[in-house]
Amino acid sequence: MNIIKDNSAVNEIIGTITMLLVATSIFVASFAVVMSSPTPPSKIFVDLEASIMGENITILHKGGEALPLETNLTIKIGNNAPGTSQVGDLLDPNFHENGWNIGEQIIISVSLGETIRILVVDNITNTLLMDVTLFS
Repeated sequence: MNIIKDNSAVNEIIGTITMLLVATSIFVASFAVVMSSPTPPSKIFVDLEASIMGENITILHKGGEALPLETNLTIKIGNNAPGTSQVGDLLDPNFHENGWNIGEQIIISVSLGETIRILVVDNITNTLLMDVTLFS
């Protein structure tokens, strides 16, 4: 019995295995890069309404998510320097539980005849939630 040694297909097999290893390595590296990238913080969806009633500004939470008590409220009246407060300091402590919820309002007294700019910024996500200018 004659056994013939034929090595003609060895290069093709080694080439195929090498291509599979390279393709798998590229896929694993791409997957690791994509999965390890940080995700952006979730956005807060909220519906706020500002209005002037007499000598008071009323900011009403009309819907969406509850805002954290650390949310900044900046009010600039006329040419005066803007004043910033946290929502938790402006809400009635008897009614808010864990944030500024639907139906709760903030009332601020102002003088008439001024332009009033109101900014509401969520500190956690660093997101501008409201930017409105009112004319009294």
